[in-house]
Amino acid sequence: MSVHRDKLEQAVALLREKDLDCWMMLDRESGTMGQSDPSLDLWLPTTIIGLTVFMITKEGEAYAVVANYDVENLASTGLFTKVVGYELDIREQLLPLLQELDPARIGLNYSADNFTADGLKYGLRLKLEELLSGTPYLERLTTAEDVVSALRGRKVAREVDLLKAACQTTAQIWDALTDYLRPGITEMDAMKFIHQKCDELGVQTGWDRRWCPGITAGPESVAGHNAPSATLKLQEGTLFSIDFGVKQDGYVSDLQRTWYLPSASQPQPPAEARQAGEVVRRAIRAAKDAMRPGMHGYEIDAIARSTLVEAGYPEYKSALGHQVGQGAHDGGVVLGPRDWPRYAKISAGMLEVGNVFTLEPGAKTSIGRYGAEEMVVVTEQGAEWLIAPQEEIWLANPHR
Repeated sequence: MSVHRDKLEQAVALLREKDLDCWMMLDRESGTMGQSDPSLDLWLPTTIIGLTVFMITKEGEAYAVVANYDVENLASTGLFTKVVGYELDIREQLLPLLQELDPARIGLNYSADNFTADGLKYGLRLKLEELLSGTPYLERLTTAEDVVSALRGRKVAREVDLLKAACQTTAQIWDALTDYLRPGITEMDAMKFIHQKCDELGVQTGWDRRWCPGITAGPESVAGHNAPSATLKLQEGTLFSIDFGVKQDGYVSDLQRTWYLPSASQPQPPAEARQAGEVVRRAIRAAKDAMRPGMHGYEIDAIARSTLVEAGYPEYKSALGHQVGQGAHDGGVVLGPRDWPRYAKISAGMLEVGNVFTLEPGAKTSIGRYGAEEMVVVTEQGAEWLIAPQEEIWLANPHR
């Protein structure tokens, strides 16, 4: 509950900062099939069934106009100034409350560029226009994108602690995986082992379980967001890279690590793999060391990208990193190239204190891909690791 209250208070401060009188959110059946507006999970610790209108004002008040069977549930959170129930028509309770508050600018959750700020469904937008028809409030609607992006991006201290805890749990699973990895098992075997450890620890995978973790085993494996192979087996003398995270207490880790499977003739990673790892880690460190509030996302990406290219490696065809929070891809600013159309707008955003980013360049070698992904939080002074970074290629099954 404390995190939710922290975020509610932060939302009020952001309304004042962004000069928005009221933040309005509409939802229904929010506990069904992941249909909830993503902004609600930031500050609301429960779900609703009937059509509901939430309003948070810059004066620090929070209201909910809800179906009568949702009243007690929302009131019990202790977060609301007033919870107003309706039986037949939400308009009968909504319009008098709006007249009482009389906000000049009402922010809604829609955005062309930030998917986490685009939570208002089209049907609910039409419904709202119907509800407000004939009132002056229809002309006062605007986007709440700036408020939503900042609320999600600026992690409060409790959120950072939860993200660190998720990273530590991920590290526990890596430790177990290190002893499990061996030649002859398949990528799918490794995935099942990781899922078993998640179940034992009582955590979810960081994203869709069917695709988490992402595994790259040796040079024949397909890198990216793909399902692990049930037939491709780990082989001696190759690299094994994993893109993985957990969801714990509502917050997600998203990290990558790389192992080497020793062979009798090559018990340590060959020079080619060590060099690739060092260049990738150097790119990550350079990007982290440069991060400061107020820098553009594309500036950080350019630092890591040039480090790899100048070392003779191909330019990676993705962004350097993204924000992490309640989701592995948490919206907002992306660390990506400014001249790529898919990143142009979101990479132009600026880093802010409390932003948590991944840094995830990679490099191919003849024995597999060296994948690395670290998580950092932006502070007034720069950036800090959320968990100790990988400093060298790990050896699989070192105790055999």
